[in-house]
Amino acid sequence: QAQEAGSRAATPAAEGRSGSLGDAQDYTVTSFPSSGEWRISENWCPSEKEAAEWPTSVRIRESIVDDHRCCAVATNTVDTWRKTGRHRITFAAWQAAGESDDPSSAWCRVLIHPSSFVASACSLCGLVVLLFDLTVIPVALAWDMPLTGGLWLMTLISCIFWTLDIIVSFMTGVQKGENVEMRFCKVAGHFACSNLVPDLLMATCNWVSFALEEVYNSDSTGSALRLIRFAGVSKLLRSAGLLRFLRVFRLIEAKVESTLSDTTLIIYKCIIIISGVIWVNHLVGCAWFALGKNGPSDTGMRWTQSTVNTGCCAVDFMETSGYFQYTTALHWSFAQFTLGAIEVSPQNGYERVFNIIYLAVGVIFGSTLISSLSARMVDYQMTQKTRNDQLSRLRRFLRESNVNQVLAIRVLHEARRRLSVQEAVQERDVLVLQKISRSLLLQLRVEMFTPQLHTHPLFRLLISCDTSIMRAICMEVIQSSTLLDKDELFSAEATSDRAYYLSSGCLQYVQEPATSPAPVDGRTVLVEPGAWLAEASLWSHWTHVGTAKATSPCRVLALAADDLGAALRRSSDMREVVSEYCRQFHKRIVSARPPVSAWPDDLQVPHSTYEELVLSMAPAVQSVIGLLSLDWWNDMHPQWGMRMNLRANSLSKRDRLRDEVLAGTSRVLLNPEGQLERVVSVVVLKLDTKDDKVWVELGKMSEEDPTIKASCRLPACKQGHSETLAEALEQLLALFGLTGRSADVRELECAVECRRSEDYDIQTKYLRRLHTLTLCEEDLALPLARPARGSSGLAVPVSTPVMRLSSTMSSMSKRERCDFENISSYWVSNGTKKALYAWLPQKTFHFLSSTSAGASELAAWLETLAQEDLQIQAF
Repeated sequence: QAQEAGSRAATPAAEGRSGSLGDAQDYTVTSFPSSGEWRISENWCPSEKEAAEWPTSVRIRESIVDDHRCCAVATNTVDTWRKTGRHRITFAAWQAAGESDDPSSAWCRVLIHPSSFVASACSLCGLVVLLFDLTVIPVALAWDMPLTGGLWLMTLISCIFWTLDIIVSFMTGVQKGENVEMRFCKVAGHFACSNLVPDLLMATCNWVSFALEEVYNSDSTGSALRLIRFAGVSKLLRSAGLLRFLRVFRLIEAKVESTLSDTTLIIYKCIIIISGVIWVNHLVGCAWFALGKNGPSDTGMRWTQSTVNTGCCAVDFMETSGYFQYTTALHWSFAQFTLGAIEVSPQNGYERVFNIIYLAVGVIFGSTLISSLSARMVDYQMTQKTRNDQLSRLRRFLRESNVNQVLAIRVLHEARRRLSVQEAVQERDVLVLQKISRSLLLQLRVEMFTPQLHTHPLFRLLISCDTSIMRAICMEVIQSSTLLDKDELFSAEATSDRAYYLSSGCLQYVQEPATSPAPVDGRTVLVEPGAWLAEASLWSHWTHVGTAKATSPCRVLALAADDLGAALRRSSDMREVVSEYCRQFHKRIVSARPPVSAWPDDLQVPHSTYEELVLSMAPAVQSVIGLLSLDWWNDMHPQWGMRMNLRANSLSKRDRLRDEVLAGTSRVLLNPEGQLERVVSVVVLKLDTKDDKVWVELGKMSEEDPTIKASCRLPACKQGHSETLAEALEQLLALFGLTGRSADVRELECAVECRRSEDYDIQTKYLRRLHTLTLCEEDLALPLARPARGSSGLAVPVSTPVMRLSSTMSSMSKRERCDFENISSYWVSNGTKKALYAWLPQKTFHFLSSTSAGASELAAWLETLAQEDLQIQAF
């Protein structure tokens, strides 16, 4: 390992000279200065030797990588795949094992999960309609309000909603203990045995009441007299809808208790208690008015027959406004509930019995509600008392320590602010979790951490394709923690063995020249949720080069490197994938130095995107990753495999893609969004001169086909197996005899092109990295294929007429035609293929490569070339 580290340190630029601007796409909040501004500050604390060797001195993490095994395990895995065609049960299949055999599993896509947004929206709408029913139905019954105008519309909406609610209940999953039942037959049976009969009865009562009211309001006088009795019954039927209160209230309370904080929950429950008291008195007040208006009387008198003294005259109570009648009845109800006094009194035996019963119920019900409200208030006061005691002890400590008043005020202000922020509950604080079964705790942690792990392509692959690693990572590797404002996640110059994922909140990452090879004026970056920090700590013995501090309350997941290494030992082939990932990541760390790239830091390492790392891995490991990705994608999207097999072909396209992955001709992986894609990396080289000429490939030929085919483009090559971008660039330069000139190469841009593959129905991503190198024409010593007319050696422009071509070319303008006769062309051989190159002016290259007329002109010229005009070199 020491020899390997030394060899890497000896050639630090060999792995990273072709810096990638495409890397910045993965870190949108990160911006690097230009390469000229990157230099080690004079105030940096390490010695000159350490500063010169960093980051080449960073050691690889031995607990992850196993260099003795190399790729033997991965090769064996690929051989096993060739024999079996499949790997193991993936996490997707394991998760759906209980549903795949059930014929009704297709209903899972139709049913509504009880915790989903749709179910919550339905519950909220039900609460709104229920509040209308709870408020209006008692008033409508007591005051005999006709269904007209807005009341008619709201009543119709209520009837329709509760009817649709029955249908929705058939399609909503049921929470049974720790599991959610999503099979239609089971869900329908559970609803039929529990709430179907009450809900159906209440919906029927609503529609019957609404229909009878319509008939009563629209019928003639004679018929109306016969329907008075039925209309009164219909109003009583509407009161059955009030029974929905219990079911809807239970659903809302379960959702609220799982989302609100402790203080907010106390306030919520106090509001519920007060609202309950008001509604009970509203209901009793309406019943008291109905009894006084329509109830029987053994004395011939009712309390509603009393008079109201207005000062100048007495007015019958029933002749007053409805508002006065309602408030009087509500006042009487509150007076009996709180044992108060009011001028309204019972006038017959039935009213007095109702009064006595409500007094008895009010004593019990009122005292219970008041005690519950008092208990909630006491809980809130106890919480505030603890906070006040802490502040009191802090003030006493500051006073006894003779702290300066200005500083003491700052400390107290900070303490009050911290105490006002409710800290998130950690798993270690919930002692009851220690009493639940390990299997249930595992499901809980998988539910908590899987969405965050899926944001990293490597961890998505691990936890999706191997259940043992998924369990180990969720149970043993990940730890969750919270940060308050101004808390530090890590500080510069501290050694690290943990990577971090920012789940919520924001961090500020600061680099100082005194503690890192940062720009002279330092560097500050705002880190947003969803970012990974210090990933280099997992794959190397990393030392932080910056400080991460919270700017708001944050939730952070930490992954320990040693625990990850222990978890990987449970799967031999997955361990080799991660080991190769570790080796390639470490290569990027030790080779990241200006001017070829930016310095590595805690936010990113140049050229370490998932696609780049996979493209640089050993062929066997690439095949393992491709097969794992294919199997996972096929399990999660079975319709994709069906489409592949339905296409008319002797060999299914899916099997062909699988064979290409096994052979190493296609590189398939899961991108950060979890989509399957093929990746092709192409290195493009632009050689230009000071007189605005470009080195261009005009055509190419092979040993089997001696015909020169037109291809006006810049020199390019694909990134091969186990090959970094820098190595691919070196090979491309060596093709033209420019070995050792990579230090002079500058990267211009990284173009990403994504196209949908018609054959495989997956996305293909082309990564084209354009590099430029300025030199003189004499720097290229290549075999001359065809000298310029009038020149026996180098390409010297000569004013000779253009050779006669087709009629299409003769119609072109004089400005667009190319003087091929005065252009020297050269042979460049690469194995069994040979290409024709030439120096072209920039405008000529643009015309030939980007216009159809230019392409036709080049093809016609190549066709007219006689074999004797070219100095053919042996292949």
